[in-house]
Amino acid sequence: MGNLWASINKGRSKFNPAKKTFENFTKEDGLNTNEFNIGASIKTNSGEFFFVGNNGMNAFYPDSIKVNTSIPAV
Repeated sequence: MGNLWASINKGRSKFNPAKKTFENFTKEDGLNTNEFNIGASIKTNSGEFFFVGNNGMNAFYPDSIKVNTSIPAV
């Protein structure tokens, strides 16, 4: 889908080079940790991503991530 996924010091980040935007995901978004190991990630032939961190592994399909843009009522 043209995005670059990377582990960062506080979770995972999606960079869209066409829009020049970053979207960051943390433990509060459902990751099991915010710290990931350098070089411990892979994209499979089926498009699934695996990132390994200090609290286990996270697996996901990037096109399955839905971001909630609704602002909750206060």
